[in-house]
Amino acid sequence: MGLVFLTGAARVVSFCLAMPALGAMARPFAQQQIGMADTSVASLEQALAKKDWKTAREQAEQALAAMTRLSTGPAISSLVRNNDVAAMDELHTNLRTAATYLRNVQQAINPGDSDRTEKALKLFHVHFGAIATVAREQAK
Repeated sequence: MGLVFLTGAARVVSFCLAMPALGAMARPFAQQQIGMADTSVASLEQALAKKDWKTAREQAEQALAAMTRLSTGPAISSLVRNNDVAAMDELHTNLRTAATYLRNVQQAINPGDSDRTEKALKLFHVHFGAIATVAREQAK
């Protein structure tokens, strides 16, 4: 019984020691996905200015795909140092809300509703901006 306990404890300790390294590995991926989403949204805004709905749809899909990849695994949590739970929760909330507004943008693009698209994009930027700011701070 003691051997089982020691073996289990050794695995838990080694896992805990490896966690900072896992976070460091996920951080560049998270920053890359944030950059991809940011680039896609910038292209989306240019397409909307030209009323190029096809390109706007494609860019919205790319941005949403980057946001989905960002939401899986430890990617978004890797942007927070010192395992600050409140900061992680805030990032996760901002990510979910930004993704929701991006879906709203996508839905507004289909019928070509410029006003609804612009409103949803403004709300997206509020929440995504908070995530991008944290990513830029971590890159320094």
